[in-house]
Amino acid sequence: MTPLWIHGALNHSQTTPPVCGTSNGCTSNSLFLACSDVSDVITSIDFAGFGNVSQCPVPLAHACVASDSREVVERACLHKHNCTVDPGDFTHPACLAEVSNALVMATAVCARGPVRRANQLRFDFDLATPPVAATVAVASMGYNVLWCNGARLSPNELEPGRSNSVRSFYSTLDLLPCLRTGRNVLAAALGNGWWSSDGAQPGAVQQPPLLWLNGTIRLRDGGEVRVVTNQHWRSWAGPILYDSVYLGERRDLRLATPGWTSPGFDDTGWAPCGVGDAARGRRRLTEQVEVLLTASC
Repeated sequence: MTPLWIHGALNHSQTTPPVCGTSNGCTSNSLFLACSDVSDVITSIDFAGFGNVSQCPVPLAHACVASDSREVVERACLHKHNCTVDPGDFTHPACLAEVSNALVMATAVCARGPVRRANQLRFDFDLATPPVAATVAVASMGYNVLWCNGARLSPNELEPGRSNSVRSFYSTLDLLPCLRTGRNVLAAALGNGWWSSDGAQPGAVQQPPLLWLNGTIRLRDGGEVRVVTNQHWRSWAGPILYDSVYLGERRDLRLATPGWTSPGFDDTGWAPCGVGDAARGRRRLTEQVEVLLTASC
């Protein structure tokens, strides 16, 4: 199996039941829509109407509505946690005799925040017999932290060293102490680093962080198991909303997924990882060497 450079999928919307709002029919009264969770934003409008539209949650069939109803509500509400829509913003529907009879009604779908790329990656695998030796080489474009069965393997922060489009550093780690017979999991968190930073520093290429991993596990019965990065890894957005070499990171701990680095975690809602550009996948890998600096007097 050939290891592939992989990246997290774009954020899968965590949708909630639609929210609905209706004005009271008075021209001075506006429509108010709000997502139930403060972390959510309005991502789409299912229905919008100004006219003879009935009450929530079901619009009147064949209602007389202004032709610009959806456009007005989308302009006022999309990508906001809550919004107010004034009846005066709509075109008065010609089929409605009395404007005082008009209602504003809209139903909207809320989802978890803006679209962003997943930065938690994981892969489950089984070992039929006890392992006797196991190593893994791991590299990334951007930073990485690697876990095995919930135990952190990466010894350092901000690793690997600065990579570019033709070269990346890899580290060789010992998997044996954390492996066991039966179900196992490798998990990685990816950070932007220099590779994907939105800053203006030289060398930032504005591409998604990528992970490359190549592991070999020898078993007591003489068998061998290969674990590599490919499209079968799964990904989730996680609690890190933003990270930067210069500006640190922002986290929303309400989005944390406890246990995601360990076996037994339910990742059925996670999305398959994407595979990086094949041409970029031929970049040169160089082993990262730890250098200990000592002061001399």
